[in-house]
Amino acid sequence: MHLPGGRGAEHVRDTLLHAFVKDLSIYSAEYVAYVAAGLNDRPRKILGRRTPAGLFTELVATLE
Repeated sequence: MHLPGGRGAEHVRDTLLHAFVKDLSIYSAEYVAYVAAGLNDRPRKILGRRTPAGLFTELVATLE
C-alpha cells in the first residue's frame, strides 16, 4: 500500500541516518544510541512539530 508522503519521510530519515553513519557494525552501542537520540529529538511536521521521543513520553504517561 502506498501512503502519500510516506516515501518522502523514509527518504528524509535515511538521509539523516546516512549523515551520521555508513556501516553500523563499526560503531559502539553507545554511539548508535547517540544517533538514535539525535534522530528522535528532531521535531517532525507530521507530529505537529513535536519530537518522536517527546510524543512517546507523552503516550507512556497516559498509560501510567
